[in-house]
Amino acid sequence: MGIFRKKPKTEAPGVAEVDFATLAAEAAAGTKTQNDLWGAVYDLPQWHFIGHGEMPNTRPLTGSIDGTSYLFAFTDEKLAHQAALHNGITVNGAFAGISMATPSAALYAARHLDTGVQGLMFNHVPGRQGFFTPLSNTLAQYQWFKGRLPAEVDPDILRTAFDFKTAVEAARRAGEERFRAIVITALLLDRWIVWGDESTPYKADADGVARVCMFTDGRSAERAEHAIFQSRGTAAPGRFDIDLSHGLDPIRRLQELGFAAVTINPLGGELQLPLGECLRIMEQLRQK
Repeated sequence: MGIFRKKPKTEAPGVAEVDFATLAAEAAAGTKTQNDLWGAVYDLPQWHFIGHGEMPNTRPLTGSIDGTSYLFAFTDEKLAHQAALHNGITVNGAFAGISMATPSAALYAARHLDTGVQGLMFNHVPGRQGFFTPLSNTLAQYQWFKGRLPAEVDPDILRTAFDFKTAVEAARRAGEERFRAIVITALLLDRWIVWGDESTPYKADADGVARVCMFTDGRSAERAEHAIFQSRGTAAPGRFDIDLSHGLDPIRRLQELGFAAVTINPLGGELQLPLGECLRIMEQLRQK
């Protein structure tokens, strides 16, 4: 991480850049997906923040928009400089920039949850369309797009915010037996939360496979709803509970409705299984 006073550097010629203004507008209009937009964000080598306050107590710029508090981040230094000028926090045209590699930046942003900040807003400058995500989703999104958590993450640090998720990640690092124990714990639950309603569960169609989304707890469902639906301004599909305390017929019913796979806790320590395999394991566990 670097914290220093600077004017933005001139980009080297020939460096390919993503047009985030166009991409954000297309994602908002539906001609591109939120995955296109956020995948590009997490593929950046660095994120940039505006430092505010005197050294050594410089902190990133935050602010409120329509009653929601945001941490402001930028996809390049030039935009950070424009925002610093607009907010009147430059000195002789220079600003206190905080630039860091994206894995560290994602963790850095997530740690601001304890300060009461609610969202992560990118590229909020006059004349551009900014875009945001709930701050609580930052590490889950990083994992979604990069296939892993930032190496710096200690699961115990964020256990209160990412309980099941961090348990799964810690178990994966600990080895197959520990991971199996977490899977068994999940599949032994007597109550699940499912998107949709009992007659028409929400269908997530990925690669031609009809998946049902199931959650171990309300917090995991809420996290996924924020990341997948609310961040793009669409309504979440609702929820209903399935009770497995008296048998596995609700799972068999999902098969009858055409579901072929289950995604457990999307964006929250995600586990994916063929629905038939999930049912087979559940049956074996309940026979013991």
